[in-house]
Amino acid sequence: MATKPPAGDIFDLEFRCSDDDAWYSVRAILVSGTLTIQFENFPEISFGVTEFDSLEHLDEFTRRIRPVSTQLQDSECYKIDKGMKVCAYSSWREDDLRYYDAIVEAIEFKDHLFEKGEEECLCTFVLSWLHGPNAGNMSSSGVASICLVNTNAPLNSTILTFLKLAKENIKRASLRTRSVSKSYSTPTTTPDPVASFQIDEDRDIGGVPFNMNKVEELGNHHYILIDNLEKDLSPTSVIEFIRKQTSITAEAYVFPSLLAESYTRGAIVLASKRSLEEIYKFLINPDHAIVSSTGRPWVITEEKMRRGYFKSVGSLMPRSQGGIVEDKLKVVRAGTEEFRKAARLKNLFKDFTDHQRQLHERLTLEHNKNLYPSSASYPGAG
Repeated sequence: MATKPPAGDIFDLEFRCSDDDAWYSVRAILVSGTLTIQFENFPEISFGVTEFDSLEHLDEFTRRIRPVSTQLQDSECYKIDKGMKVCAYSSWREDDLRYYDAIVEAIEFKDHLFEKGEEECLCTFVLSWLHGPNAGNMSSSGVASICLVNTNAPLNSTILTFLKLAKENIKRASLRTRSVSKSYSTPTTTPDPVASFQIDEDRDIGGVPFNMNKVEELGNHHYILIDNLEKDLSPTSVIEFIRKQTSITAEAYVFPSLLAESYTRGAIVLASKRSLEEIYKFLINPDHAIVSSTGRPWVITEEKMRRGYFKSVGSLMPRSQGGIVEDKLKVVRAGTEEFRKAARLKNLFKDFTDHQRQLHERLTLEHNKNLYPSSASYPGAG
């Protein structure tokens, strides 16, 4: 029998069920480490913090819950843009409508009707379905079937508390596993985990000193390095932008830069390789470019994702703007003047980094010549 919350309670979340892959309006209750998801007309389901054995498992759960989407009104069709992700209903059966995510592929704007003070939108939206029974197919919809995904709205405190508890439990379990492994292994000499800021390989992140006591090892993660970021960009802005565009919540880091540099670098980090691959595909999509409010384009200089023990350094990350995320990033579509400008600036930046790489190689060669006067004795010599 369905468990329905008391009248007047607000369903401020939506949950994507694994049974039919559809989104449903829900509310969440957290009691003693157990999160209960309550539907309007279906039995409730519960999750315990101990059910998640890895960050990847927890990340998959996080992607299935978000702030409730808002029904698009007839007077609001101007808010829909080509390429935007929306939540819309698809007919499961004649008397059963279920909501799934889709991308707006095309829009046919039409004059609205006005009758007795009521406005009726006659526009048509071509949707490409991302999941559900019509995944991969396209269909036309009207304004009545479309909801706006509230990607800028934060998750409520109940969900955030549960996710925090689950992460802490995963971390404790990981530490216990490491402790058991070490007790049965032969002692070996290993580098101090906080001796350097290191991922797969040493990477110069600028000449800004920082306190190594603030380094926290996050474990074996997958990550993407990004170049040509604005120097005042905050990690919070990156996280919210990625979540808005992909519905994936990731970690983000913005590194310090030299005073002489006009840009900085950053990284997007996730435990889930599959989720990061989705972000990577979005970042390198040739049909659009990601730019700052001033037009500076993001540049992905490496053609692959990395994996390693990523370390969070508190002093490397600018503070968020008091919880307020400014709209400093946007997507510009191919064929627009903004996109053409971004393409020119990307090519200019890549030319610069290629030249910089050549200078580094020459510096290394001259450095080795001075360290090893005999040409046969320094590394790389024939």
